[in-house]
Amino acid sequence: MEGVETRVAEVEEWSVTTKDALLLALKEQERIMSKLTDLETRSRRNNLRIFGIPKVPEEILTNLHNVNTRFKYEETSWGQPGTGKRTPVFSY
Repeated sequence: MEGVETRVAEVEEWSVTTKDALLLALKEQERIMSKLTDLETRSRRNNLRIFGIPKVPEEILTNLHNVNTRFKYEETSWGQPGTGKRTPVFSY
């Protein structure tokens, strides 16, 4: 009988330890997800979407005097579905 009580005590102790470890892992996951969301929103704010501009980069540069930009095209779900058109994104 003493062996059973010892085993039950060990299992209960393991259960408490495991529960504490799980709670710590969940808190860490929540912190990391919050940080990821913050970084993603900051990244989006650093991009400027411009619609209705010419597709030829030379024409764009003649209209945007002295602006240093690099073109980055990003596949988005915005726009017309099924057309495969890309939205120009100016990253600064």
